[in-house]
Amino acid sequence: MTDKISRAPLSQARVSLLETDYLALTDEAGVFLLAGVPAGTYQCLFEKDGFLPLIVKVRAGGDAKDIVVDAALESIRKEITVTADGLARPETVASSRLSLTGVELRALPGIFEDVSRALQIIPGVATAGDFRNDLIVRGGSPAENLFMLDSVQLPSLSHFGSQNSSGGGYFGLLNANLVRNVEFYSGGFPAYYGDKLSSITRITLREGDRTRIRGDLNLSLFGVSGSAEGPLITDKGSWIFSLRKDFFIAVPKDMTMDLTVMPEFFDVQLKAVYDISRNLQFSLLGLVATDNLDIEESDEPPAERMTINFNDHQYLAGGTLKWTLGRSGIAYFTLSRTDNRYFNNEFSHSLERYTLRSNVKETTGRMDLEIFVTPELQVMGGLSYRQVEADDHIYFRGGYVMIDRLGFSYTKKNLDAGLNSGKWAAYLQTSYPLTARLKATGGIRIDRFNYIGQTVYSPRLGLSYELWPDTSVHVSYGIYYQAPETFWLNCHPTNKTLQYLRSEHAVFGMETIFGQAVKATAEIYNKTYHNYPVDTTNPYQTLANLGGSVIPTYYGSPLVSAGSGYARGLEISARNAAEDKWSWFIDYAYSVIKYKALDGVLRYGDFDFRHVLNAIVSHRFSPRWEVALKWRLMGGQPYTPFDMKVSTQKDWTYFDLTRINTLRYPAYHRLDLRVQKRFVFKKWTLDAYIDIQNLYNRKNIYYKFWNDGQEHTVHYLPLIPFIGLQAGF
Repeated sequence: MTDKISRAPLSQARVSLLETDYLALTDEAGVFLLAGVPAGTYQCLFEKDGFLPLIVKVRAGGDAKDIVVDAALESIRKEITVTADGLARPETVASSRLSLTGVELRALPGIFEDVSRALQIIPGVATAGDFRNDLIVRGGSPAENLFMLDSVQLPSLSHFGSQNSSGGGYFGLLNANLVRNVEFYSGGFPAYYGDKLSSITRITLREGDRTRIRGDLNLSLFGVSGSAEGPLITDKGSWIFSLRKDFFIAVPKDMTMDLTVMPEFFDVQLKAVYDISRNLQFSLLGLVATDNLDIEESDEPPAERMTINFNDHQYLAGGTLKWTLGRSGIAYFTLSRTDNRYFNNEFSHSLERYTLRSNVKETTGRMDLEIFVTPELQVMGGLSYRQVEADDHIYFRGGYVMIDRLGFSYTKKNLDAGLNSGKWAAYLQTSYPLTARLKATGGIRIDRFNYIGQTVYSPRLGLSYELWPDTSVHVSYGIYYQAPETFWLNCHPTNKTLQYLRSEHAVFGMETIFGQAVKATAEIYNKTYHNYPVDTTNPYQTLANLGGSVIPTYYGSPLVSAGSGYARGLEISARNAAEDKWSWFIDYAYSVIKYKALDGVLRYGDFDFRHVLNAIVSHRFSPRWEVALKWRLMGGQPYTPFDMKVSTQKDWTYFDLTRINTLRYPAYHRLDLRVQKRFVFKKWTLDAYIDIQNLYNRKNIYYKFWNDGQEHTVHYLPLIPFIGLQAGF
């Protein structure tokens, strides 16, 4: 257990399980142990004088397991009558932030145990559909999201990702059992984070058990996974390891869309921690993920079939040295290396149609320091350098077979290109309680990308004011920059003139608690875009609309930084703050998203769903038995109608470019159910669960296309039962 602000260990803190007699005190290292707890899910209460109490949802495995959980307590604001005696310890003021623990994440229905899909319950976060887990945050492209694993930046969070979509794919590549907590910002994030425009997802992996070796085995429709953990070097550290391999024993025909699909994936994750001394700790991260997907038409003769080959490889290794400066601060030193290899190849009628081969390697060193100059003044600063190596091969045959989402055809292209350049970044941020009720965080960030020869400055400001004890308002403003994707830069020689993409966030919100039981938040935001790349070959195409599909969407045209747009909206949410056997959460978001391409016309963006609503309710019948329901509603996605005359004449999909995104599909909605039961044996436990997606079998529309003289409609997933078993040892 640690101090939330300084991260220093807290000793003599009281830890108890509500509705039981189990109790423990933390030692000088902040460590505690609750042994022999009966299997089930509990509410764990953390208490210490001078700190706010904290309740965390935890799971125990019976006689075969003990409870291991991380917690951070927040200092209590002192009561005041005058001046500085009542100032609170400073903390970062940031808008649009939400946290999920690993236990909460794994209990959500309809997410395939996928971190990205779990984040789709957050207000303002939409999705590209059932087949993918892309995050579309407040109208932004999936390429605008940053993912961090502890202190290391992840190239992607998914298996079967797509080019220029940071995180989007079919399945998550992280084992949810290893996740301690997820911190998510949908806007207004502080100066620590940069080089992305829309959102930040910071995933912290938990440490392994320091007392004994334990493990689990998970068997489900999509594969088998196992993890193990235990102490390291005379209990001065720990290790935790996970391995997962698919075996698709059943692929519903509705998912294949008349194609033969044979997906394969494999991933390994590792975290090791070693305490060099009481104040010095070293941690090591490792990740390997591989994918392979072969798609072949099943209703054509072998010589005429279209075949798609896709594979992706991700490698990550990182080490972090954490130096705790007592209760006055903390310093981090991180060195990491990532390698992302992407390949997509399409054959049609035995002829090569499209090939993309991309390899991006990044070596990063960063230093971060957080100190308390005085008890009231918190200062954070950091410096980082990334060496980026990117090599791309692009080939496509051209002609009518290479038509983009609006019907534009492209000429033949065969290109090999690469770049090797550095990215610098530095930030400085301060937090200070201006009065007993008013907190402020201000910062500035500097980014430079040597390849395009541009340096940008990003000021950030956040204010929070306590109206009364249970209600506060906050406001934030910031300028955010994102470097052009290396793929865009390599695709055409003139693309080197692209500028940093720019976005401005302005957020105003309120947070309150009703009767100590219901926590409610509301935010309004305005996000404007500048310098977005647009296609000079297709004057209607802005790259802000791309992403969310494994199908190629950009074919290497010359780009210019002339696009603009905005996203504006309102988000409200409510949840029961004091968790008991019933838990519920509801949120609603309304937004308007518009972009302007080279033709200068402001149009609705592809991700302008307008309405997004999530509702989740769960009931814990006993520590061993739990049921949860999730209902999701999204407004109809904009689409462009066919040019009926040309489509009929050429028997291919052509769109009416005078009516781009003027029509909408019917609203998307579905209901998911998860039922989980735990069985306890003498030396092991078994969790059995069934996760039913699209319980009432709603036929949501994916897209429409023209072929064989008529319009065709492709739907999202039908009702699918997802069954799993997890054994713990």
